Amino acid sequence: MYRFATCIAIALTAFAGTARASLIPAGTDMSSLTIDLEGNIVGDQFGTRAVNENYDNFRSATSTPPGASNFLAVLNVGTAEIADDLNMVSVGAGWLDSMGLTVANAGCTSGNLTGGSGTIRFYNQVGGTFISGFTFTLPALAVPNNGGSRISFAAGALTGLNIFLPANVYVSTQWNTMTFSSAACSMAANAGVQIRGPINTGTSTDQLINVTTNTPFNFGGNPAANMGYFIKTNDVPEPASLAMLGFGALALIRRRR
Repeated sequence: MYRFATCIAIALTAFAGTARASLIPAGTDMSSLTIDLEGNIVGDQFGTRAVNENYDNFRSATSTPPGASNFLAVLNVGTAEIADDLNMVSVGAGWLDSMGLTVANAGCTSGNLTGGSGTIRFYNQVGGTFISGFTFTLPALAVPNNGGSRISFAAGALTGLNIFLPANVYVSTQWNTMTFSSAACSMAANAGVQIRGPINTGTSTDQLINVTTNTPFNFGGNPAANMGYFIKTNDVPEPASLAMLGFGALALIRRRR
């Protein structure tokens, strides 16, 4: 894939070094929190906003809509940028409204994962070109060794980013900072994401993409190589984007005169 320059502030030097990915024994969810981009915990659990649920291997058997999602393992991404392929063919492309992801303590035996910040990046599966991304702050956590937390952005929290996603994307989570209650634990060695299944909406192959080295890898289906993501989109962009589209159309008309 091709790494295009972005306008988002990312400390890329924090990820220099040897790329590695390893599976940690299955753990348990310690919390499920809905936040805004600043890491504030909010009460909106996706409410009644009319959005499309594009992809989901994240929900429990008792959620609405229901789904039997199992916490299969913890993936330690180390210094690599690891992406998962999300094929949102059930409803197609759309404007990003909200999404869910996971954070995991992948091996800190002497302390809890307590917080940090990360970056989400989206790539087009066609050519691997960069689409867009955003940074976010985690809320206060207390995740023990081999445990994880589901983090959801509230309904509409991401609409202002005006990110249009095609139906087939790669999505990565990369940790910019990570804090632990023990000085013996480090971001590169102990920060991770969850591998979950089964997928409820859309599809994903049994492989992940190492964006750092531009190579795919998989676990042979045991467990399936699917990160814990879900994505919701709107059919229309924010008014600001509509205005820009209008200005673009007006400029085109003027050029034709």
